[in-house]
Amino acid sequence: VIAAGLTPIIDNHNTGLRGDDNTGDWESDYMGDLRSLAVRTRHQKLMTEMVKRIQADPALVDEVVFTYANEPIFDRSSSDALIWWNYQKQLVPALRAVGPDVMMTYMANDWNGIEAFINGYSSHMKSFAAGDPRLFVDVHFYEPITLTHGNGNGIKYPGSINTWRGTQNWNKELM
Repeated sequence: VIAAGLTPIIDNHNTGLRGDDNTGDWESDYMGDLRSLAVRTRHQKLMTEMVKRIQADPALVDEVVFTYANEPIFDRSSSDALIWWNYQKQLVPALRAVGPDVMMTYMANDWNGIEAFINGYSSHMKSFAAGDPRLFVDVHFYEPITLTHGNGNGIKYPGSINTWRGTQNWNKELM
């Protein structure tokens, strides 16, 4: 892959972990109960070990991008989103301590959504992320969902388009 000029991304899709009370599921908490301190601790330990291994291999450190999570759900409520943002404030510096040269991503809650990122970056990540040239933003943009995950049949632009958050009037200003 690297020889072909491509950059591999090591993408940890979920924690695969559950809290001590065995809570967390794919539908309500895709990241496997990171609301639990015990799960966050185990997740950070695993991610730290992975970053150490990348840092130790000169063939990898400049060639791969490490992603410690994918599409953390954490609903859009401010208190729930804070769990994710605060965890990253703890996790990223811990990963940097063992992997100062590893390229990695950081992301918002709510499926790595662009809206969540815009709403949270300045208040939660900018203070340390902006000065790290090897830390990249991972943003997923799924709107309108009919175009990103469907065939788009019947969509008239500009117009009223169903989205995963309801129906919106899509026009040039919204785009």
